[in-house]
Amino acid sequence: MSGNVFEWVWDWYASNYTTSSPYTDADSQGPPSGTFRVVRGGSWNNAASYLRAANRLNSNPWGTPGDIGLRPVRRP
Repeated sequence: MSGNVFEWVWDWYASNYTTSSPYTDADSQGPPSGTFRVVRGGSWNNAASYLRAANRLNSNPWGTPGDIGLRPVRRP
């Protein structure tokens, strides 16, 4: 999965991301609004240090860079 394209996720980006345990799913979603969305992983366009699933960066939601993709998820 890592190394092809960043994965664009629905969460808003914030620099004060919760990393201490215990945390809930609500903690990992970030703020309720913002300017940038979270992208995870790494892409073909990055150094090897970015190619890990835990990598978390930001991207504007209106841009169309060639190294960001998404994974549709269906919830019952």
